[in-house]
Amino acid sequence: MTKRDNVVKTYLDDAEKRQLAEWADESGKSQAALLRQAVLEYLDHDRAARIESEVRELNTKVDDVLSLLDDGGTHTHTTSGPQSVPEKARAVARHIYERYDIPVSTNDVELAIENIADVGDDRSINKYKRQLKKRGLLYQHPSGNVWTDETDEFVSWVEGAYHDPDVHDVTDAYDISTDEYIDIAEKVTA
Repeated sequence: MTKRDNVVKTYLDDAEKRQLAEWADESGKSQAALLRQAVLEYLDHDRAARIESEVRELNTKVDDVLSLLDDGGTHTHTTSGPQSVPEKARAVARHIYERYDIPVSTNDVELAIENIADVGDDRSINKYKRQLKKRGLLYQHPSGNVWTDETDEFVSWVEGAYHDPDVHDVTDAYDISTDEYIDIAEKVTA
């Protein structure tokens, strides 16, 4: 033993001790050498940072793959522009706000979805329409023909289309609370 070595004791339960002994037999190293190696690896902060970096990178790749699967895998993945469904929905809404007069037709909304989200099948288009509603980006007329970005206008449409609408049915699909809907409805029908 050299002067720079310090003795450190540790306690293991029977199963851990057995596992350490087996590991030592398999590797041809002493139990003390294996314990020292394990402690040094644990204390190696650079190693921990590398592992954390690799885990983050893997998580990013998994998220990208899941995003492709969520989109039905119907298009080629690119790294520029919005990537997640919510990001793409926001990009669709921005495109509509910038290019169209509100209220906007359902055909124009669907065309914007096809162009910005790069989807073309009905299932994907409907998914993006649900995202636009759910995030309060656009509101669809009960007839389904036009969309608006104004909550007051939307509530006015619903109140005009239905004599006594079930508020919960309306608010469940949109980013609008029941209380908010009722407050607006009282204002627009007064």
